[in-house]
Amino acid sequence: MAFWDEYAVRFEEVDNRSGIAMNANKDRVAYARKDVQILWLLSFSLWKSIELFAPAVMMPSLTGVSSTSFLKLDTRLDSIERDYGERLKIIAQIIEADTLDETLWPPDIPKPVASRDDLQSIEDKAVFDLIMMTTSVAYLHELRHVKFHRDHANGSLRPTDPAEEEMMCDVWARDWFMSKLGAYAKDRSHDFGQVCSKRALALLIMCEFLRLANNHTGAFGSAEYPPLADRISALSESVTLSDTDKFWIVSSCILFGEVRRQGQKSLQLPSGSPKAITEFLVDVLTP
Repeated sequence: MAFWDEYAVRFEEVDNRSGIAMNANKDRVAYARKDVQILWLLSFSLWKSIELFAPAVMMPSLTGVSSTSFLKLDTRLDSIERDYGERLKIIAQIIEADTLDETLWPPDIPKPVASRDDLQSIEDKAVFDLIMMTTSVAYLHELRHVKFHRDHANGSLRPTDPAEEEMMCDVWARDWFMSKLGAYAKDRSHDFGQVCSKRALALLIMCEFLRLANNHTGAFGSAEYPPLADRISALSESVTLSDTDKFWIVSSCILFGEVRRQGQKSLQLPSGSPKAITEFLVDVLTP
């Protein structure tokens, strides 16, 4: 690949620290093992939103019954949702800590493994794929920083506003990640629509990673970073799927879980397509 030939980037594992350690300079991308573990925990936690909220998302438009009514029918909702919220609180604790306390690891989430074949269930293997893709988006973002550093050292102009550079790195990572999917699907004999859906879900998980990091670390809330809503918009802008695609269903579940985690337990979902519900929830979560 031409990029690697030109920039010869190395990846360097650094010690765990409070917050997110991932960063780049002109020679390397640095990361802490805790960064990857946080993405692992977050992806598995968000996946569990499907079993919690899929009926409330999907059934109103099919039956005319409100989302609130469907939630009331679930006698186990309170305990399952409490566990869901606790997992996300644990992730927040891990972000703030200098090291990962293994005793905090939720018992219903598998520990990180090197191969999807080391996982037992089809669902866990699907989440593994999403984790790998989400991690690649995070590293692509950092690689663009490397390019900015290196090109600037060689005389090229670089954005003077750090927030502008962050946005440009988000867009570059998204475009690289979502480009040439048709050729990839054909080469691997995959369904093109399914490939787009999975890639889009990885972008959504990256957005939720940014949301969680923004809430719990100073770095993501400083003047050096653009507003979270703008970053989420930049990462998700290329998602062009049918209004009923499974991506929108999963997105609605994840975003509805976040809305309720933030205390809006009485919010009534509108009747409409999964895409329309997702867009409604994005607006609710936008400051």
